[in-house]
Amino acid sequence: MLVFALGLVGITCFGATADARIECRNGSQLVGGNWISTPYCEDQRVAEVAAEYGMRVSADAIRKNPNVKKEVCRLIGQDIRVDMACQTVLPQLRGRGL
Repeated sequence: MLVFALGLVGITCFGATADARIECRNGSQLVGGNWISTPYCEDQRVAEVAAEYGMRVSADAIRKNPNVKKEVCRLIGQDIRVDMACQTVLPQLRGRGL
C-alpha cells in the first residue's frame, strides 16, 4: 500500500511539472493570471531584442553568464524595450539620453 501511495505521489508530481512552463510576454511572466516583470522573462526579452539587431544569442546564455548579458546590453541597452533589464549589469545606462 505504501509503495502504491509513493508511486501515485511520484506520478502526480512529475505530471504537474511537465505541464508547468513559464510563459513570457514582453519581459513579463504570467503568474496567477497576472503579468509581472521577472528576471527570467526580462532575459528572454533581451535575447529577443538582440535577435532583432542581428545578434545570435540565446536567453539561456544570457541567464547563465552575466558577461554575455553585459556584452549584449552594451550593444542594445539603449533600446527602451530592454533598458530596465540591462540596468542590472550596466547601471550607467540609467538616465542616458540618446
